Amino acid sequence: MFNLLLKRIKSLVQKKPLQQNNIIVNNIDKNEQEKVAAEIVDSCCSKFTFFIREDGEFAITSEFFRDGEEVIDVSSMILHMLNSGLLAEYFVESLKMWSQNADDPKFILEIIKRWKVLYDEDTNMDKKSNKKFKLAVDPSDVFGLKSLKG
Repeated sequence: MFNLLLKRIKSLVQKKPLQQNNIIVNNIDKNEQEKVAAEIVDSCCSKFTFFIREDGEFAITSEFFRDGEEVIDVSSMILHMLNSGLLAEYFVESLKMWSQNADDPKFILEIIKRWKVLYDEDTNMDKKSNKKFKLAVDPSDVFGLKSLKG
């Protein structure tokens, strides 16, 4: 599983097309996509779920099915990628796949369009404040980790 994740990260960084063994693939049929996704889900070591309401309230849950150094490495890497925006391409591909089976694919296009507007607004604010890169959360703020430094 760790090797699969590293291949995904490598393809993301190198801007190569996603390979067939990735979760998000759009060059194979729907049945094959479901098989690939089911294989990943059946062997997963952790799970993060987003719940979102129309009024903007949301919750995020996390579950860990195993513990160990590999689970720590892969989970922290995915959280970093989510926090830094490196998973944006995966979210876009997921939305595209969902829209292919939706009654109204314009709905997804509107979500992506508004996401882009928010991204542009954040980028413009970062340029004004001379910040090149800003994480959503500083991980050392979580659980008071800054106070543990000696």
